[in-house]
Amino acid sequence: MTFRKNKPRCDESAEMTETEQRLFIMTKLSNPWWRLNHLYKIQNEKGELVTFRMRPAQRQLFRSMHNKNIILKARQLGFSTAIDIYLLDQALFIPHLKCGIVAQDKQAASEIFRTKIAVPFDHLPDWLRASFTIVERRSGASGGYILFGHGSSIQVATSFRSGTVQRLHISEHGKICAKYPAKAKELRTGTLNAVSDECIIFDESTAEGVGGDFYEMSNRAQEITASGLALTPQDYKFHFYAWWQDLKYSARVPESGLKLSQEKTAYFSAVEKAMNITLTDEQKHWYICKETEQREEMKQEFPSTPQEAFLTSGRRVFSAESTLQAESFCSPPLIVYDIEPVTGTKTKAQSLRDGNKAEQHRDADELSAGLGAAGSG
Repeated sequence: MTFRKNKPRCDESAEMTETEQRLFIMTKLSNPWWRLNHLYKIQNEKGELVTFRMRPAQRQLFRSMHNKNIILKARQLGFSTAIDIYLLDQALFIPHLKCGIVAQDKQAASEIFRTKIAVPFDHLPDWLRASFTIVERRSGASGGYILFGHGSSIQVATSFRSGTVQRLHISEHGKICAKYPAKAKELRTGTLNAVSDECIIFDESTAEGVGGDFYEMSNRAQEITASGLALTPQDYKFHFYAWWQDLKYSARVPESGLKLSQEKTAYFSAVEKAMNITLTDEQKHWYICKETEQREEMKQEFPSTPQEAFLTSGRRVFSAESTLQAESFCSPPLIVYDIEPVTGTKTKAQSLRDGNKAEQHRDADELSAGLGAAGSG
């Protein structure tokens, strides 16, 4: 799906008559980017009903998305809301499309359907909502479901045991793996296999320690994505969104200036080196204040790097500071390829982060030639 860049305006049609508003919206409905930034209402953190507007990180996700996406994220960046609004929009404006949202438990499924599907749909302009025929609608303590007259549907549940899904969002996959291993296995062997390669998957979560399907899928996706090689429809693209990528995570520095301990100076220096960024004093001050509240969970809830997210969450066995310091000095891993054992043919790069592509392929060719010579000897 290709979005056209569109500058969001505040209440473009606020001063129009109802008829003028309707005509104005109808001229915009063919633009999915406009729909996602102007059409849907959500409840904000204060419980107020507001028009959904994408944050910078959310826009970046949709502009860079692959058909299969792994998203490792910090808390409260709004990715679940943005993805669910996207799925609702797809179900409304594309016929014969089945959209599914997998929640970690029944309570979460019910809340997601109520706040991220029912509220945005029910608060569409009356004339627009009436244009979508509802064949079936149900909701309860374990999720909800809407089937539209044009053949599309959207459902929130704890699993999808049968049937195919063309748009899938797995919410908090890491938590599912940590708390419900049987459900995680069902997701891997059932739900994910029900999505064809050409369809779209968003698999997002905060980290829940080393191990489990989300951790392993994230590592593999990170290596393939960082290789710079073209992704196949079977590959997952890795997306990481840290706390420092959202402008709201900053705080005014006291007039006396920012004062950092030796430990925090070393930590922020390691983050900047590992992620090739420069943190502002306002960001550092916010982090220090938030860490006072979150304590040991800070690096899990608001990670600075992907490795920090996994190695310092769950039942932690590594020192957080030592882990990040070590990461900043890491060099790219050795290149590993799938090699056909008989012919020595290279089929795909499996573990690859940086480096010169010509050198990578030269190494692969030499390895293939060496195996071929060994086989003929």
